[in-house]
Amino acid sequence: MFMSKRKSPQIPWPAHIVGANKDRPLILLHGFMGNGRDWDRIAIDLAARGWHCIAFDLPGHSPEHGLEEPVGMEAWSDGLVRSLEAMGLAQVPVVGYSMGGRLALYTAWRHPERIKALVLEGTNAGMEAPQQRATRAALDDQRAEDIRRNGLPPFLERWYQMDLFVTLQSHPAVRAQMLARRAAQDPETMATILSEMSPGRQPYMGARLKALQVPCTLLAGALDPRYAPMVVKMAAQIPGATHHLIPQAGHNTHLEAPEAFCQRVHEALHKL
Repeated sequence: MFMSKRKSPQIPWPAHIVGANKDRPLILLHGFMGNGRDWDRIAIDLAARGWHCIAFDLPGHSPEHGLEEPVGMEAWSDGLVRSLEAMGLAQVPVVGYSMGGRLALYTAWRHPERIKALVLEGTNAGMEAPQQRATRAALDDQRAEDIRRNGLPPFLERWYQMDLFVTLQSHPAVRAQMLARRAAQDPETMATILSEMSPGRQPYMGARLKALQVPCTLLAGALDPRYAPMVVKMAAQIPGATHHLIPQAGHNTHLEAPEAFCQRVHEALHKL
C-alpha cells in the first residue's frame, strides 16, 4: 500500500493514490472546497479490500497548482476523461461526493464507455424549473462575492452552520480538519468555482436518469434532511439503481461514518 501525489502534462489532474493492486482502479471525486486528501480514511480502507484508489484534486482545488482549465461541468467532464486516458484507464468505477458526485453522474451520461459503475454520495441531478435554477445561480453568485469581499474563513463558518452540515457538530475533530483544509484554498478560485459549478448552472440530469447505462448506487446519511429523500427519488428513476441511507450520519457520510460508508461502497463494487 502506498500514497503519492503527482502532476504532469500527461496527467492533467493531481492524484492521491493508495493501494498497490492496479488491476482494480477506483476513482474518488471530492466535493466543493475539498481535495483528494478528503478521501484518505476511505482510500486506506478500500485499498485494504483490494482497490487501487485514485483520489483526484478537482481543478482549482490544489492550492499549489491553481485553476488551470475552464470551469464548467462539460470542461471538467472532459478533464476527467483526459486524466483517465493519461493514466491508461479505459473504464473505471467512480465514487463521487456532492459536487464530485454531480460530475461523476454527468460524465457517466456523457461518456458511458468510460464509467464502469457509480457510487454517488449526497448527490443531486441538478434543477429543472427555470426560476429555481435562476434563484440558485443568483444565490451562489452572492456567495461568491462574499468570498471575494471577506475571504474564506468567515464564509466557511457560515457555510458549515447550514442545516445540511449540522451533524458535523458531533464530530468536532473532523469539522476542524475540514475547515482548516478549506481555509487554505484560494478565495478567488473558490468563488469562481462556486458560481460556475452552481447546481443552477449545471445541465439538469433528471430527465436523463432513465437513460443512464451504468450500475448506480446512491448513498446519503439518514440524518441528511435534503439528500436522504432525494436519493430515494433518484434511485427510482435510474434503471437497476439501489440506494442506502447510512444511520447516524448527515451530508458527509464518508467522514461521519467511514466504516459503514466503505462497506456500502465495497458491496456495490466488489463483483466488478
